[in-house]
Amino acid sequence: MNLKKKFVVGAASVALIAGMGVTPAFAADVHLPNGTQVVRLSGEDRTATSVAVAEKRMKDSPVTTAYIVGYNAVVDAAAAGALTDGVILVAPKDKSGQLLLGNTMLNSAQLSQVTKLVAVGGEGVVPKSVLDNIKKFDTKITSTDRIDGKNRYETSVAIAKKAFATSTATNIYLARGDNPVDAMAAGAILGGPVVLVNPSGTVDPSVPAYYKASGVKADNVIVLGGEGALADAQVQQVVGQHETVSPWEFAASEADLKKAIQKAAIAYLGHDAWQDTATDLQPDPEKPNYGLFGLADTVNDVAGTLQDPRLIEVPSAALTAGDAAKAFTGYKTTYDILNKNVVGINGAYNVKKATLDKELADAIAAGSKFTLGQSQGAAATAPTLTALDEAVKAMYGIAAVAPTATTKGTNDGNFVATGVTLTNADATPYAFNEKGELTGLNQAWVNKFNKAATDAAGTGVVSVAGTYVESTVPKGVAGSLNAIIADKAADGKSATDAADADKQRINWFVLNELANKQLATQKALTDSAKADLAAAVAKYQTRPWEKVVTQAKGVKRIIGADRYETSALISYYATTKTGTPTTEVYLASGADNNLIDSVVAGQLTKGSIMLVPTKPELTEQTGLELKRLAKVNATINGFVIGGTAAVSDDTLKAVAAAMK
Repeated sequence: MNLKKKFVVGAASVALIAGMGVTPAFAADVHLPNGTQVVRLSGEDRTATSVAVAEKRMKDSPVTTAYIVGYNAVVDAAAAGALTDGVILVAPKDKSGQLLLGNTMLNSAQLSQVTKLVAVGGEGVVPKSVLDNIKKFDTKITSTDRIDGKNRYETSVAIAKKAFATSTATNIYLARGDNPVDAMAAGAILGGPVVLVNPSGTVDPSVPAYYKASGVKADNVIVLGGEGALADAQVQQVVGQHETVSPWEFAASEADLKKAIQKAAIAYLGHDAWQDTATDLQPDPEKPNYGLFGLADTVNDVAGTLQDPRLIEVPSAALTAGDAAKAFTGYKTTYDILNKNVVGINGAYNVKKATLDKELADAIAAGSKFTLGQSQGAAATAPTLTALDEAVKAMYGIAAVAPTATTKGTNDGNFVATGVTLTNADATPYAFNEKGELTGLNQAWVNKFNKAATDAAGTGVVSVAGTYVESTVPKGVAGSLNAIIADKAADGKSATDAADADKQRINWFVLNELANKQLATQKALTDSAKADLAAAVAKYQTRPWEKVVTQAKGVKRIIGADRYETSALISYYATTKTGTPTTEVYLASGADNNLIDSVVAGQLTKGSIMLVPTKPELTEQTGLELKRLAKVNATINGFVIGGTAAVSDDTLKAVAAAMK
């Protein structure tokens, strides 16, 4: 049935059962030299052709997503070939055709597996109503979505991000945005997306932003077409200006910049974590194959003990783990552990402080005070403060010294006691007023012991002689990256004091204060190390290019004399450099009015796309590439995208002849 046929949407439409006449057919009596007959994937119009191609794709590898491109939106859909997780379908222009497409999908043995529609481009090229109409007659569709941007350039970036959301792009291919015929031919290429670039003027900012965030090396950016298609000046707005140097200078420069990344990565992550990263550069840990020129060695890990980053040695590829003294601890590694333990220290401190505050408040509320003597200067009896004593000891690591005082009063013949005079005000943790009433903690005492504990920590002294308890904080809190970490596991005691019976050797006030200061210091060091690593990566990515592998002005290109030769070169590059298979070859029209066929061909994943002319006059380069493909894979299969008006049977015969 012709997709353009109109019908009334109503009760009768529900019962509509119609085929689209898109069953793949053999091209009229055209066989490749290996005996296989060329298969034509076509229909009555471009939508029907896309259905035939999609059904072929579903037989190769089923998916549940269909990307919907506009009927005349060739430019917006140019980069869609990178979307390998779904089929690509061309939406009809009219509502009835859209409804029929939905019905066809529902009744297709292959396309009935699709449960999600994703529009490619904005509302102007694929309105929401298009998805709604397709969904209306395909009850298997459960969700819809859209990939778009404010313009074709943002759309191509959005497609690139979607295509490589769960994998890492090794290349980026740049194509002219206003006539992206070269982008069509690259639709089946593996390893990286095609991104459209303004042919003149200021490049859309989304494109260089994507490049910078991708982690792709500057010399892995490939321009499709020559200077006339996309000028060097436009490309350099994406990747920046690049100096071209001799291959000998380049090798030395690259080695030094690579070493700088390795050293910065070891400083930030630590030797142990760095050596687990991949041997290539992919600096985003949220993406697969995270790598900072590491060793890809997750077996022979070593917990480093080196804490001076100036002594970091960048190991050779042959070095694995084993020398802990040369393996740097790592600022991030230390910060992560430190932060976890500081949270525990903060929690323990807060509990002890809350207990102390409560016991102090309770003792004051209970009217705790001295019992006065019966004469001037007589001993006064201190109040019993057992619970408060324990809380003080738990907080400060100090066994509280009981307060002592003498009675004072008036004597006009009969002695009247009026209060007390403290006799050990500098040694007891409690403060009393002149009446002998408990008023709070003795801040002078608190300050004294906190200072002593802080001084002990700062000098790394464990035992401090005096009336207070020894080893108030773990050894070297102020000087060692790992000092605070050692404390928490010993239930409030440093490892040195684990066997002591009193179990209270930590000044938790001081420990909490020093821990938070150390954490802040460590965070600053970690942030600085992270920034150093980012700078080293950026410097490597913008390094000079070697003359031996670049075109003029340092822009790498795949250049053909015309679109057909360019597609042949892209095919050669794809199948020799990026791992694109050679099981099949997809032949699509290079004529402007049929370029949408090469867009839908991009969903096929077993070979490269070759643009061919309508007339049977292949360029020399096209013939050479077809001959090479047949030689590389003697069992190669051929598929032509579109009807005879797009690619004639005579052209296919010329293809078959070239492949002998």
